[in-house]
Amino acid sequence: MAAKYQDIVNKLELEIRQSKKDGANKLPSEQDLAKKYSCSRQTVRSALDVLESRGEIVKKKGAGSFIASSSPLSSDEVWLITSDRDGYIMPELIKGLQSRLEKKRLTLRTFSTGNSYKKEKEYLSAALGSKPSCIVICPIRSALPSPNIRLIDTVRDSGIEIVYLFSSYASNNMTISVDYRSGAELLVRHLSGHGHRNIAGLFLMDDQAGIGRYEGVLSSLQDLNLTFDEDSFMLFTTDDLNDIMRGNRTVLDNFIKKNLPGNSAVICHNDPLAHEFIRLAGKRGIKVPGDISVVSFDNSYYASGEGSITSAGPEPGALINALAGAVISASERRALKINPVAMELSVRTSG
Repeated sequence: MAAKYQDIVNKLELEIRQSKKDGANKLPSEQDLAKKYSCSRQTVRSALDVLESRGEIVKKKGAGSFIASSSPLSSDEVWLITSDRDGYIMPELIKGLQSRLEKKRLTLRTFSTGNSYKKEKEYLSAALGSKPSCIVICPIRSALPSPNIRLIDTVRDSGIEIVYLFSSYASNNMTISVDYRSGAELLVRHLSGHGHRNIAGLFLMDDQAGIGRYEGVLSSLQDLNLTFDEDSFMLFTTDDLNDIMRGNRTVLDNFIKKNLPGNSAVICHNDPLAHEFIRLAGKRGIKVPGDISVVSFDNSYYASGEGSITSAGPEPGALINALAGAVISASERRALKINPVAMELSVRTSG
């Protein structure tokens, strides 16, 4: 066996040299290589492991084996494609990422999609021509199928590394995520410790982060033997959230009228939503935290500012460090083990 896979290693090294001359950057699949060299897939896999250990190839789960660049970086540009580069938590994240990338002589370019698949497609298509070293994608409505997934596969097959932020369009991608379930447990245990037994919630249903937060809350309620009333939880869409943030608070108002009489606390999908909830409750003569306690996720400036909202968010700097580490490793074509970013609770006056 040893002689057999070493023979495949030697043949693949020749194939890699020729591929570099031809401008190709991806090896055939294990199945195709096994057929080509009349051997088992296990023999091919062993040969690829040797080449990976030598730094000659990079194996990507679900995508195949790629030829490592002869230079450390294929480009000095990193692209970040997000819904709004100027909104909510992104400016601080971008600033921190930019600072860390500059130390590696990498330039960050940012693009805003406005939650438009069409815009996302335009930027991905432009990337095929510009060839950045890595693209960071914040998915649009990540709980739903994306019409751009095949284009993203084409981008990745062209040799451009893809890193997802918060959630991904497919489970086999490098994703910097947050441990929302642990954050949900922190919030539920905090409310339970302050005597709350009837808890309501507002969560996005077309976003993986929203589903993760919702699942974490349900699990924690069950663990603590607290009541779950499905009528006290509202699942809404990204478009609904955008309407609320633009001033159309009909959905939020209906939720307050329906659920506040029977619940003493509410968990909001994120800090901006909690902020709007508290403002609207105040207009209705409802005191926070006197009549209702309000907590949320992300621990952003919305939480630490005027609203003084109790919120569960990533440990300070941890999200930036995790994202920067993934982007730099991807740009340098190095493998990296990624774990979800831990969350911590910041207790303030809202509940």
